[in-house]
Amino acid sequence: MRLLLLVSFISTFLFAKEVLLDDLLSEYEKSQSLYHQTKQESAGNLILFSRSDLDRMQAYTLNDVLKTIRMFNLEATRTGMTNLSKSGSDQTAFNSVKLFINSHELNSATLGDALTQYGKMSLYFIDHIEVYQMGNSVVFGNEPGSMVIKLYTKEPSRENATSLQTSIDTRGSLTLRAIDAREFDEYSYLANFDVSKNNYKTYDAHGYNLSRDGQRGQVYAKFSKKESFDIEFGATKEKYDSFSGLGNAPLDGHTDATNVYLQATKHFDKNLNFILSLSHERLEVLNKDAVAILTADTPQPKQVDVDIGSHIINAILEKRFVRRNNDLFVCAQIKHQKFDINEYKRDGASVSKNWGPTKRNIFMAYAENLYNINEDNLITISAKLDRYENVDTTSSTEHILRLGYVALFDDSWTLKLFAMKSYVYPTFRQTTFSPYFNINPDLESINNRIYSAELTYKTKKNIVTMSAGEAQAKNMIVFNPFLKKYVNKDKTATFQRAYVRFTHNFDINNKITLEYFKIFQKKYVSSDQGALVQLFNKIGKFDIYNELVYRSDYESAFGEKMAAGYNYTLGVTYTLNKKLDLKLKGENLLNKAHEVRINGVDVPAMERRGLLTMEYTF
Repeated sequence: MRLLLLVSFISTFLFAKEVLLDDLLSEYEKSQSLYHQTKQESAGNLILFSRSDLDRMQAYTLNDVLKTIRMFNLEATRTGMTNLSKSGSDQTAFNSVKLFINSHELNSATLGDALTQYGKMSLYFIDHIEVYQMGNSVVFGNEPGSMVIKLYTKEPSRENATSLQTSIDTRGSLTLRAIDAREFDEYSYLANFDVSKNNYKTYDAHGYNLSRDGQRGQVYAKFSKKESFDIEFGATKEKYDSFSGLGNAPLDGHTDATNVYLQATKHFDKNLNFILSLSHERLEVLNKDAVAILTADTPQPKQVDVDIGSHIINAILEKRFVRRNNDLFVCAQIKHQKFDINEYKRDGASVSKNWGPTKRNIFMAYAENLYNINEDNLITISAKLDRYENVDTTSSTEHILRLGYVALFDDSWTLKLFAMKSYVYPTFRQTTFSPYFNINPDLESINNRIYSAELTYKTKKNIVTMSAGEAQAKNMIVFNPFLKKYVNKDKTATFQRAYVRFTHNFDINNKITLEYFKIFQKKYVSSDQGALVQLFNKIGKFDIYNELVYRSDYESAFGEKMAAGYNYTLGVTYTLNKKLDLKLKGENLLNKAHEVRINGVDVPAMERRGLLTMEYTF
């Protein structure tokens, strides 16, 4: 089996050839790609997934992209979801990653991490993805994060079609996706609908079944008038088995999650925009165990029922001033957050407790100035002031300062330098409510200092990027297993990181990307280094994609020795005609992807499976 996979990998590399007409078309499509209008080189260290990349990768869900991102490990959780953990750290470490669809941030106040909720989100309506790491720009707004992931939707004027896609896999999963996009005069709309039944391997742990099967539905719609307004609506509904849950002898359990948002953007003259958004989240959890569920309170129950939710209202007024060599962006933002604890039962009995703050108002003002010293040198200066007003508890004022420098030495060499003083604010899950650990309403923000340098060398066919950086965190938020709650640690944690990335373009349709990264810190409880190999080939009507994601071996916080992970993916797309594509994809084909140990069982985030997909465009 391994020999066959190796031969496939090498053969697609050796027998790639040019087709002149396809090359010319691909070159034009690349030059017109939407990411040319959205990417911000001065906003941080950028990882870009173009529309062509996503299509050829057969990236159907967000997890298909997350597993490849350097400095992070995609991992399974005890409750049947997935988590993107910082390399070198485990899942209890505080991780603030921000996820946006266009300008709207996808929130998860109940869990504190949107990626846990949106890992299985379909990407069928997404045009391209931008990932910004180390010293992110303040222009993204909202509360700051350690990494920003921007999903940009497809443009109706480029689509003007209806497309259907259906996938089945070797575990009996089924997914249906549809998108309709049209432009008429000054108006346009984009509509997307996805529904999926997701099946996974059922594991045996001490005679108890661990299942994370589930169903998911997703809707997205956007209606726009050119240079006037955009109205966006998104909703997801997902129900899945809770795997091991918070016990070791699961009898029954599921999570039922609902997320809805509505955002309106009004574009005025002279680069003035007003954005208003409303979002609602609800999370219902049942966890039933034969022995006990590991909660902070004693005696520990055998069943826990939770019904919680959140409501967020967000208003943004932003203005851009562009004059000669200067680009000034200013913004004011108000966000209201309300957290609801609808039900908390232990063994069927309602529990009334004095929870932490359930309401919060955040007032934000920020500005960023880009100044071109000349055609080859740019300086960026940013500042942000945030006031957190918590009802019935301590309020605080936080700030961000950021300085950047971008230099083009010639047509080949580019240098980026960033220095940033920032913070990370505690989540509702840490300060207000959790059935599984004690809350701490007195938590304070983490104070961060980030320094990074990135050097890029480009030729006609090659791109080489080398980067190094350091992050210092004071007043760290860490989980204390003795107190069973998150606390501030009165020490400074420092880590360094470095990576190198090389891309060689054989021609417009054939390229290879190689990447390696390493984290340097005092203690490692997950993979501290990793690598990525991506090989894109086109042979006639066949698009062939090979991917290998490597994560190093490690010893967990519980002393468990875990093997290195090798997640190999192979995808083949056959274009029958302009309307019909057939796609075949194998995931985790070596069955050696990065794993974590849950209840004595080693579990990967993405299991070994094969997928068959058909896509038709009307």
